[in-house]
Amino acid sequence: MVGLFQLARVGEELRLEQEHTLHLERVKKGLEAQIKDMSGRLDEAEQMALKGGKKIIQKLEGKVRSHRDVICTITHLLHVIVQKYPKIEKENLFFPH
Repeated sequence: MVGLFQLARVGEELRLEQEHTLHLERVKKGLEAQIKDMSGRLDEAEQMALKGGKKIIQKLEGKVRSHRDVICTITHLLHVIVQKYPKIEKENLFFPH
């Protein structure tokens, strides 16, 4: 009689452990799916950040080129003025009183 009772108890414990194992496997699969989804989202966010960063760099490079062109033009004009009017004191040209 005691053996049957113990056998029934062990059988019930086994069933509960199997249910618990199945539950944990479902939870694991769900977490793995979430990890895969989040990994994809992270990759997408990184790509968007890179694209945004590249656009900002291109915009800044354009501004640098524009400013460089302006500086070159001003420098050229100053050289022309100095060559055309050599008697003008350079100090007065650059720092008028």
